Amino acid sequence: IQTSTNYTVQVTNSSGIASASFTILIVGQEPKKTGLTQCWDSAGGLVSCTGTGQDGDLQAGTTANFTTPLGTTAYPTQYITKDNLTGLVWKTCRQGFTGATCGGGGSTLGDSSTVTTICGSLNPINSGAGFAEINTWRVPTVTELENLINHSVSGPASYSSAFPGELNTPILWTSTPDPNDITKGFVISFGNTGNTTNILKTANRGVRCVNGTSPTPSYTDRNDGTILDRNTGLLWKKCPQGLSGSNCSTGSADNIDWIVALNSCNTLNLVGLTWRLPNINELKTITDRSVSNPSIDSTIFPNTAGTVFWTSTTTNFTGNTTNAYWISFFIGDNIGTSKISTANVRCVSSLTPIQ
Repeated sequence: IQTSTNYTVQVTNSSGIASASFTILIVGQEPKKTGLTQCWDSAGGLVSCTGTGQDGDLQAGTTANFTTPLGTTAYPTQYITKDNLTGLVWKTCRQGFTGATCGGGGSTLGDSSTVTTICGSLNPINSGAGFAEINTWRVPTVTELENLINHSVSGPASYSSAFPGELNTPILWTSTPDPNDITKGFVISFGNTGNTTNILKTANRGVRCVNGTSPTPSYTDRNDGTILDRNTGLLWKKCPQGLSGSNCSTGSADNIDWIVALNSCNTLNLVGLTWRLPNINELKTITDRSVSNPSIDSTIFPNTAGTVFWTSTTTNFTGNTTNAYWISFFIGDNIGTSKISTANVRCVSSLTPIQ
C-alpha cells in the first residue's frame, strides 16, 4: 500500500515545455467474500436478492484463493497451504493430523500456553530447517484465523479443498488474548457458525499453525465524514448511523433491527458514493481485539460504543437463517442473532478503481 502521493510529469520538445500533476493512491485488496449467494428475510425465508443490499446480493470482496495442499521437494509428505490473498502459509492439517487429506493421526489438543509450544516445536525439526522447510511457525492471531472461515458452507465452515479432513465442530486457538479478561483468549469455532468467542486459557482446544506476517492498521481520515482503510481499500462512515460531527458527538446512535439497518445504509447519501451494510468479513477488518469497550481505534472512529453492530451476513446453516451476524465491539466477538433484534450500524463503501 502507499499513501496518497503527488507526481509531476514534464515533457519537452521543440515547441517548449509542458507539465501535468496527478495523484496516485495505492491500497490493499478488499477482504475475502463470505461466499453467500442467497438472501433471506427476517423470517428465514429465501427471497430475491436484487436490491436488498444483503451480503448475498452484493457479494462484496475478493474471491478466496488458496493453493491446494503441497509438500516440498525435500519433504513431500509435509503439507502446507498458502493463502494467496494474505500471503500467509498454513500447515494444511490441524496439529496431530497427517497426510494430503489429513486423514491420518488424530487431533492434538492443548491449552493456550501448550499450543504455543506445539507450533513452536515445528521449527527445529528437519535438522533446523523446520516443518516443510519453514522454521517460523506460530499460533495465528484471531484476525488471521478468521480469514479461513467460509460462511457459504457449514459443518465445517471452512475451505475443504485447501484444508481437508475437518471435523464438524473443530474449535481452534488463536494467539490473541481477551483484552478485558487476562484469564481468557480467543478461539474460533469452525462448526456450523464460524463464531469468534473467548474461553478460559486453561481449556483444551486444537490449533492450526501459521507462518508469515500481517499488515498493521493503516487509516486515513478524509475529513469529509469518511475513513479510508488503506489495507483494504474500504471507505467507512466515520460515525455510526445516527451520530454526526467531527467527533461523532451529535445525535444518538441508531439502535435498529436488521432490515432497517440494511435500508439505512442502502439509502445513505454521503460524498456521492454507494453505501452498504458491511458483511461480516468487512466489519471484522476494523475490529481491534487489543483493546476493549470499544474494540476499535477510538481516535479514528470516535464515540463508538462497546455495543453490537449489524453485518449484512445471514447465518447460513439449517434452521438459523432467521439470524444474521453481529459483532460486539466490547471485545470483538461475534454471533448470529435474530434479525428482529436491534443493534448499532456503521456503513461501508468501496473506492472506485481506475478502469
